Amino acid sequence: MGDYLVHRARFFDYQPKAIQSMNYDDAIKKLAISRSDSTIEIWCTKNEFLESIIYPTADRQVESLLWCRSQLLSSGLDGFIVLYDLARLTAKKLVPSIGGAIWCMNKNKSETKIVVGTEDGYVVMYEVQIDGILFEKSFNKLDSRILSIAWHKDEEILITGGIDNIRVWDANSGQVLQRLSLGRIDKNKETLVWCLTITSDFQIISGDSRGKISIWNSEQGNLIKSFQTHSVDVLCLCIDETEKHVYCSGIDPSIVQLDLVSTSQEENYKYWVKSSVYYHHTHDVRSILIADNQLISAGVDTKIVFKSLEKKNSSKNRKYNSMPQKSLVHTHDDFVLIQHDKHLELWKLGQSGDDCNLDGKKDGDYLSILRSPKKFLHLNSKNDLNIVCSSIGALPTDENSQTIWISYSDLNSIHIYKIEISSKQLLEPKVNVIKIKSLPLACGNRPAVIMNFCYSASSNQLRLNYLTNKSCLQSLYLLNDELGFALDSTIQCIPQDLLLTDNRVHLVDFKDDYVATADTDTNIVIWSLKAQSQICSLPKYDSLASSLKFHPNKNLLLVCYANRKIVEYDFELNEYTDWSRESSKKWPKQWLKSNNKILSCFYDSRDDQKIILHDEQYLTIINKNETMPDFNEKIFQPKYSIKSKCQNGQTEKQALHISDKYRYIVHLSEPLKGQLLIVEVTPLSVSERLPPSLKQKKFGT
Repeated sequence: MGDYLVHRARFFDYQPKAIQSMNYDDAIKKLAISRSDSTIEIWCTKNEFLESIIYPTADRQVESLLWCRSQLLSSGLDGFIVLYDLARLTAKKLVPSIGGAIWCMNKNKSETKIVVGTEDGYVVMYEVQIDGILFEKSFNKLDSRILSIAWHKDEEILITGGIDNIRVWDANSGQVLQRLSLGRIDKNKETLVWCLTITSDFQIISGDSRGKISIWNSEQGNLIKSFQTHSVDVLCLCIDETEKHVYCSGIDPSIVQLDLVSTSQEENYKYWVKSSVYYHHTHDVRSILIADNQLISAGVDTKIVFKSLEKKNSSKNRKYNSMPQKSLVHTHDDFVLIQHDKHLELWKLGQSGDDCNLDGKKDGDYLSILRSPKKFLHLNSKNDLNIVCSSIGALPTDENSQTIWISYSDLNSIHIYKIEISSKQLLEPKVNVIKIKSLPLACGNRPAVIMNFCYSASSNQLRLNYLTNKSCLQSLYLLNDELGFALDSTIQCIPQDLLLTDNRVHLVDFKDDYVATADTDTNIVIWSLKAQSQICSLPKYDSLASSLKFHPNKNLLLVCYANRKIVEYDFELNEYTDWSRESSKKWPKQWLKSNNKILSCFYDSRDDQKIILHDEQYLTIINKNETMPDFNEKIFQPKYSIKSKCQNGQTEKQALHISDKYRYIVHLSEPLKGQLLIVEVTPLSVSERLPPSLKQKKFGT
């Protein structure tokens, strides 16, 4: 596997964010997720991979999400309905409600209209067009807030849930047809209807703050049956397409399944029964839905759980933690830049007294610390805006001083800072921060989504390469007086006429004059910055790319896909390398079946035949000169990295060397030759930051 000196860093103060709501669009196979800080994540359910993030403005609050005609809408307690531009990941249009804060939102089956329920008791209907939302009408005002809303398939009937009641509305006239009253556990405690749905035969299924699921006859207004599924509030429920299975959950995180059954096949009389209970979460479940025959649930514990509803795969669950899918840590030599939501931190790695003498050291031995990691700088974002991306770089300097360049982009513009450190040898060096004001106009009106500092030894220039939210690559170079940057080249990766679609570049890697981009339509293209043109494109694959990396010395591009396939492409010869073709059909079954996505990859600077990569749970080193394991080999078992295979009396080393010592890995890089930086967020630190969960009596406690 090789010997590496590992910096095991745990100074990344990561704050997990609860999931508020989810919504799925079957036409484009996309899942939208909103978190507690109002960020919106777009997931591709086919690959179960996070494609992109929409960052909120300071005053935006997202309570519910909705896909309508493949357009993403959100509403919240700020009282606005927001229509998003998915190509640029920004808000496109804002429409105010007439009733204050919006608690719920839903659409009709034909996806031509939406309705919202507000704090002031209004039901407001809007018409959805291809590129906008128009107010249509509001219904009669109620005395209390509307917490949940649903639309019947025939589009004639609406139902709303509020405080102590459920109302049935005529969608055309806006008049109330039925009022269904709910009982109270305590006469002084209101019953809140948090969620509801309506079936084709006009049965209403509701979940409320008593922990009950109730089945109602909407035409006659009577209660058919009630289930005490939970001990506290039921916050969410969903029903499958056959309308024979209902799933519900809430503050009590257990997911309860109700089934519609009959005593015999000949009888027409059917009734609901409580069938199964699933325990996938530790905290409140805020949202639950069915997509592509999968039950997807999420909530306060920040995890997204995919459960297959097929009988043969019903026991298989796939959990995705809230760890960032893109690296928020950037390095230059022994300096580390950590990106938080609204501030940056600059750290200097520690140093061991045994760096030069590793004789007699065994795998896993701790080295004596000569200097601990030190925090040099805390830089807040301008106007308290969310930071979208950041980077760190430097020019070669003498040993007595160091100049570091830091850049970041918020939702409005790009900012660059020059950090002067008086001496690297002193325990308390002086740090001087200078904001660069001389920037091209393009930096002021085109915020970046990905950026990277690159130093070119041939031209002795420091460059800042970045991708704008309009899928446009731009390259800046540092002026000789170091007082500003100038624009050098611009490449439009996706033509403007195609930006009407949702296709966008989501991955970029830079190397000297070369740039590799991967978009959400699974295209991977290599560009030339000098010529500002396309060099070649890789063969199209049916999975999204999760990581890209150029070879440091050769014209090779390493691509890792969301299904964990890895390819190596020679863009000088326009073909896959021999290793890539040979290994394409030799990946072990356990490697391909793993749910973890490869988050980053790079070549070992000492041996370019070694590829170092990681996912959330495993650090892996692939030696291209060694043989792949057998297809059914158990590669994720402990101590697998020291296993070897005997063939014809000779011992052959395995190509995959896997370590499970670190969890969760949020960053892996090689800051110096022979040294690895692993930034991890432990499961304990994540659980400690979550709010308390519901305490329940368990057997034996």
